[in-house]
Amino acid sequence: MFATTCEARTRSLFLLLSLMLVSVCLVGCGEIPEMKFASHPRVDELMPPAQEVVKSTIDKHFGEPDAIVAWSKLPVEFGMLEGEVTEIKDGAKDGQKTLTVELDETEVDLQGDTLEFYREDEETGEDVADFLRVLSYDAESGTLVASGENFPEEESEIFVGGHGLKDGQRLYMKHCLHCHGVTGDGDGPTANYLNPKPRDFRLGLFKYKSTDYAEKPSHADLMRTLDEGIAGTYMPSFKLLEEDEKKAIVEYVRWLSMRGEIEKRLIDFFEAEFSILAWEETQEEGEEAMEGLKLDFQDIVVEELPFELDAVASQIGRKWELADDESSLVKPTVARVADTQESRLRGQKYYVSSKCITCHGPLGYGDGSETETYKTDPLTNVTYSEPGLYDAWGTLVKPRNLRLGQFRGGRRPIDVFRRIKGGIPGTPMQAFSTSLKDEEIWDVVNYVLSLPHSDPAVEINQRANLETTDTSKSSLAGSEGE
Repeated sequence: MFATTCEARTRSLFLLLSLMLVSVCLVGCGEIPEMKFASHPRVDELMPPAQEVVKSTIDKHFGEPDAIVAWSKLPVEFGMLEGEVTEIKDGAKDGQKTLTVELDETEVDLQGDTLEFYREDEETGEDVADFLRVLSYDAESGTLVASGENFPEEESEIFVGGHGLKDGQRLYMKHCLHCHGVTGDGDGPTANYLNPKPRDFRLGLFKYKSTDYAEKPSHADLMRTLDEGIAGTYMPSFKLLEEDEKKAIVEYVRWLSMRGEIEKRLIDFFEAEFSILAWEETQEEGEEAMEGLKLDFQDIVVEELPFELDAVASQIGRKWELADDESSLVKPTVARVADTQESRLRGQKYYVSSKCITCHGPLGYGDGSETETYKTDPLTNVTYSEPGLYDAWGTLVKPRNLRLGQFRGGRRPIDVFRRIKGGIPGTPMQAFSTSLKDEEIWDVVNYVLSLPHSDPAVEINQRANLETTDTSKSSLAGSEGE
């Protein structure tokens, strides 16, 4: 019987390995597909002409993974060089020209980079950014061959860059793509098998950082995430990578996030008047109504979109720049309160009075009453099918079980302080900066950090004593008032 079982298991294992080998061979035999950025699903909620404008605008200013566009409007380390065109000649092929340029640095490989310049738009008369792809560059002669639709004039100011992001793109595709996806949408090949889901960078929201609730993460925050990983998730530590490699990945992730957020803002810009629903309703009204809608849309694209895009890019870029400013840091105004039993008891009291128990539960097991109530999706006003708390990505999230000692944003006292004072963006975890003083937050920190090492039964008795004491004080105050 035992021999038969072993033989059956051996055959099953052999069959499984054979199937895996066949799968590997089949995948390896074909050509590697060209990597492409995916549009946000909300793009499909726009009418067809608006879909095309959003897609073409994003493609023009960001490109594809293997053909990145370096847009000088964004605070990204593209390795951007500045200079001017001194001479232009026709290239060997249509759509190509040879440009002689003077750059502020010459000993750089610019092949594959973007050449950005400004030209006057024929319809509006306004200066608009345009981009060319550098096909080759000879540093000695200062000439480059570029391809594109429009070309700068002689003496035009130009910006050439993109090589600074190539290492980040390469390392991201090697280490991060399988979870976070090509587009940074958290939908890589392994994402469906992971809980919690990998981060979707496109909203511009990052949960674990040292900056204020509304601010972006700093470079140091993202570097720390790479170094330490995120406890209790599938995000590992990349501490073994070289510092320059980690910095390159951070820069590429920042760029992906800017791309996604600008795409979202463009969708928002068109959604109110030019949705697919408006398109279908206007179709029913007849041909004349459709022509009016198309003309209105064209006017918006020509007259308003360039200014909206410029304003959005400037605003988002500025937010990322401010993240590295010291004023954006969540900093305690007082030193940490000594971790004593008295401090922990005060922290326990604030934990209850500030309603931390509604999510994290009376004893910190993450089983508060909010986990049993049905919530409504703020975007659709539709009630979720399962009770509990949801994040900005529409994912059901369980409040942290504080007794496990797994603190995803870090277990240093300052990390927990920042989670309480600054909140966790994109989640129901609010900031308590206005409801608790810093010394009170430190008491809560001391209490929370003690939970993995304390006996719940002892805490129940302590809470009962606290409630008895509070009741006695209230009764006494009431008697004195009489």
